Amino acid sequence: MKYLYLALLFFLLTPALAVAATATSTPTLIASDVLKVGPNVAISEAVAGDVLAAGGNIIVNAPVAGDIRVAGGQVTINSKVGGNVTVAGGQVSFGPMSEVAGSVGAWAGQVRMAGTVNGDVYVQTGKGVDLQIDPNAVIGGTLTYKATDKNEALLAGTTAKEVIFQERPRRANDFAGVGYFFHLISLFGLLVVGLVLVSIAPKALRRSIEESLNHAKQNIWWGLLALFAVPVGVIFLLFTLIGIPLALILLAGYLMVIYLATVFSGLVVGDYIFRYFKKGSHTVSLFWVMMMGVLVLWLLGRIPFVGGIVMFIATVWGMGMMIRLKWQALKQIEE
Repeated sequence: MKYLYLALLFFLLTPALAVAATATSTPTLIASDVLKVGPNVAISEAVAGDVLAAGGNIIVNAPVAGDIRVAGGQVTINSKVGGNVTVAGGQVSFGPMSEVAGSVGAWAGQVRMAGTVNGDVYVQTGKGVDLQIDPNAVIGGTLTYKATDKNEALLAGTTAKEVIFQERPRRANDFAGVGYFFHLISLFGLLVVGLVLVSIAPKALRRSIEESLNHAKQNIWWGLLALFAVPVGVIFLLFTLIGIPLALILLAGYLMVIYLATVFSGLVVGDYIFRYFKKGSHTVSLFWVMMMGVLVLWLLGRIPFVGGIVMFIATVWGMGMMIRLKWQALKQIEE
């Protein structure tokens, strides 16, 4: 799982991108980089820069001049890419029309490659058979795959300079014995904390949900800023010696915010689920909205590969929600 986080952090820590519009009547070239976050993400117009995306279902059907860095449940790339591709997800597919000028790095449950990659390819999956290379696929460089066992078919039918297998240690079942018990404890702990929050400030939370759905990208950026900037500030304060007490207070608050972030993002997920079934959160108790969202996030978090992505995004999103909520509270106090 640590490699999954490294891959995710790699493309999320790229310099800030401009958010490009994507709805036009005729295909046009998007001159800037593209950032998209949502349940369904589609890149259907040519992009002159890079593409960063996170979501449930991601499809890239238009040429991308730069790099692609995406994370999602199901990712499909079926176009030309001028740079490199870094992808993490549940099911990743490179279609027959895909052509990557650079290299590919993929961390996923299942990977299928049917296009062309001019550079090297690195893939990490569960079992060896979870990596499938079509007979017509072409890999110009070295194919390196890491799995629990070998996929003998890759050695016989893959067009690549070299095929390298790296054995991945088998993991114990997370739902067995003590691990399962602590997973349940974490779930009930989140539900208890969520119950307290929705009882104390229901109106503020409902307002935060609405604003989060309307300003998803802003929440992501604020959450990322807080996630990485606060530890830097803590380390700086520790080195000043006189700032050690403040550093400890800041660190305690930082850890608390990270824990509460899942509850806040769970509220958004729960609200989205009820909206999908034609029931807004205003017609349902906020507690049920919170419980539904937290439970869904908890279940998704247990899925190999995808779980790490889901929980990372949930943490970042929840932190961004709390920052906006606190900022609004401070503005009201000043007024």
